[in-house]
Amino acid sequence: MRVTASGPDGSLWVARIMRRLEFVHYSAEGERLESHQPNATWYEPYDRFQAPTPGVPTSPILRSFWIDSIGRAWVVAQVADLEWADAEGEMQRGEGGLDYFVPRDVEQIRDALIEVIDLGSGVPQGRYRGERLLTGAAEFGTVSRAKQNEDGWFELELFRIRLEN
Repeated sequence: MRVTASGPDGSLWVARIMRRLEFVHYSAEGERLESHQPNATWYEPYDRFQAPTPGVPTSPILRSFWIDSIGRAWVVAQVADLEWADAEGEMQRGEGGLDYFVPRDVEQIRDALIEVIDLGSGVPQGRYRGERLLTGAAEFGTVSRAKQNEDGWFELELFRIRLEN
């Protein structure tokens, strides 16, 4: 699965949500122009998604991104919580006999991460990591968080972000 973002010049950017952090750039006509694999310390490439267990953290997931006018990728991701091993929950057996961990609250095993990466150099320009789990981006500079309440309704919160010195 992949997520897309429009470039400021009308081009298209595409990135996988799992396996490795890579941005592929296409012209408005669909011609592949370039690709970038920044060295993000929080995104260790993997071949198979790792669901959380009491002994192993969950794999990172790219939720969305956008490209700004000076060639930076603003990445919205979910990463393993720094204290994921302390999460409360229970082990369950799934199809094929695989055991997996069901946390009482997903925010105990995942953190939100926003990182601004200069695509030309691959160097991070700024980072935010927080407990409030982000689920996507609504538009450039706006991220969202969706959560189901006790009554079964989904609540959506929007947050405006910006990079400050």
